[in-house]
Amino acid sequence: MDLLDDNPFEVSWPTDKLVLYLDGPNHDAWQPYTRTLCSLPDPKTKRLDAEGSLVNGLSAKSDDMDMRPKAVTISTWLMAILNILGYAILWEPAAHKTRFAVFFFITIFTLTIAAGYVVLWFYWKGKNWARILVLLNCFLCFYNVHDLHFVLRVNPAEKVMLMGEAVLAIFLPYWLNTQEAKAYFKRGEFRTKVIAAD
Repeated sequence: MDLLDDNPFEVSWPTDKLVLYLDGPNHDAWQPYTRTLCSLPDPKTKRLDAEGSLVNGLSAKSDDMDMRPKAVTISTWLMAILNILGYAILWEPAAHKTRFAVFFFITIFTLTIAAGYVVLWFYWKGKNWARILVLLNCFLCFYNVHDLHFVLRVNPAEKVMLMGEAVLAIFLPYWLNTQEAKAYFKRGEFRTKVIAAD
């Protein structure tokens, strides 16, 4: 909202949202930083908490959905599918393995895959530390396919996992360093600083 005129700067902007808008000589350079900060509560239903802050429980969730780039959602789903395919590494004859060894490897893989889903959840929620972990994982994905002869010998499910991760490892380092991605993943730090300042 334009607080002086009580009207949106742009006709397409909603009147019930608080929008962060930065502008300068190069308009296009600032455009990616235009973000919806929160929803403005309905004056008829707004409530105040003990500290006098407006309570709007669903606004943060809806704002995250509005702001989240499609590339984040798509890449999260793809990584989630490829993550579960990690069990394909265990897909081999186990007759020569002891029962303890089989149980041990299944446990290690389960914990690793579960940790991967935790990172993906926070990546989807826009946490910058999760973005950094995803970027670091891209280097591991490249290393996993450095030996083409090995990739061609593995089972089909593992082959899909390795090639899929390699494709994502090409796209993500580029996209996660664009202005749009950085603005989305660092908005949480901006909110934290604003709350601390208050």
